[in-house]
Amino acid sequence: GDFSKDLRKMLGYGRDATAHRLVTAQCHLVVVGLRFRKLFDEADLLLLPTAPQTAFPFEQLPLEGQADLTQWANHAGCPALSLPCGLSPDGMPLGLQLIGPPLADGQLLAMAQAIQPLLSQLTMPELEE
Repeated sequence: GDFSKDLRKMLGYGRDATAHRLVTAQCHLVVVGLRFRKLFDEADLLLLPTAPQTAFPFEQLPLEGQADLTQWANHAGCPALSLPCGLSPDGMPLGLQLIGPPLADGQLLAMAQAIQPLLSQLTMPELEE
């Protein structure tokens, strides 16, 4: 299949990177992860949108330069999940991302289980057969 321009750019970055550049990038990711985990000094969980925009049709490639709001949990080694939380005005699904501190998977799942009944009351789209 076709890769998005952003993915091709990332693949090229990895292919052409020197060892020094890769080590420097890895060090930056460690620092970002440590700073992100500091947020849990003041909060039990973080609630964020899953994406900075509504869903787009399956056939459409992601928007160029689209922010990835799920990468922070990955870089920080934090458990995360996404719950459907309703529909946009044009009927596309919206997601709510819950992020917990490292090793708090159980706490994160318990919170998701507690709020899911509230979110499931929201209208969901009709599915085509």
